Amino acid sequence: IRIHKPTVVVCGDPTVRYYGNVYLNHPDHRAAADAALDAVFPSAQTRLIFPELLDEGLEPHHVESVWIHGADRPDTWVDIGEFLPLKLAALREHKTQMGEWDPAEMITEWAREQGRKRKLAAAESYRVMRLMEM
Repeated sequence: IRIHKPTVVVCGDPTVRYYGNVYLNHPDHRAAADAALDAVFPSAQTRLIFPELLDEGLEPHHVESVWIHGADRPDTWVDIGEFLPLKLAALREHKTQMGEWDPAEMITEWAREQGRKRKLAAAESYRVMRLMEM
């Protein structure tokens, strides 16, 4: 974060543990989301955390917002109708995770379900956290 200085970070929700007919997030996904949030705040913008980074010329950086996908209570929807075919093609190339399985039906249904909430053909939903500069 101190190297690339993003204004927005996108990550999963580290707390999501849906059961039943709803998605149960993988433990590694929750851990990665937790690590991303810890990196954004307080680590990236606090001078006293990782002082060795200052020695490398990496000054603190304030991330303006975090977009959390898979959140229990989203507040922002992005229309992905135009890009859904590209998303599906990219997922199909993720052979180490997908094998020969085609995720199109599942991902398309998820996108339609999210889109219905905002009268969109396909959408992704996020909980957006706007962070104040310290």
